Amino acid sequence: MGWKSNIILAIFLICVGIVGLFLLKDMPEPPAMFPEILFFLLIFFSTVLLISVLKNSKDGSEKKEINYYPVLKITGGLVLYTLIIKILGYLLATFLLVIYIILVMGYPKKLITVVVSLVSVSIIFAIFKLLLNVPLPAGLFLGL
Repeated sequence: MGWKSNIILAIFLICVGIVGLFLLKDMPEPPAMFPEILFFLLIFFSTVLLISVLKNSKDGSEKKEINYYPVLKITGGLVLYTLIIKILGYLLATFLLVIYIILVMGYPKKLITVVVSLVSVSIIFAIFKLLLNVPLPAGLFLGL
């Protein structure tokens, strides 16, 4: 995106954050805390983007073109993940998703990719299923 588009995006996101904070004023405190943090982070990072763009636009230097193909591939992978998670279950679907994302990002070592995927899925499973007791989709294979 050009610097003008980034300025418009940053200003729009700052406005979304401010409106979101304004709408949260009627919400009770405990449930409003998490969205409030998110809106403050949105405002903060949008302000950082705005300052960065304004600072770089004075130089007249334009950044190199961004390759959106990996972003589209990962988005497609996430859509496919939401479709297959109930069929394959959390463990297998997420394991495959993490491997897919790492490979799309261009990491060349396949063994480390599999190990990182296995460890990360196991840790997330342990936190949600065992520690927090959150039910995760078992899938058709493990649900029998």
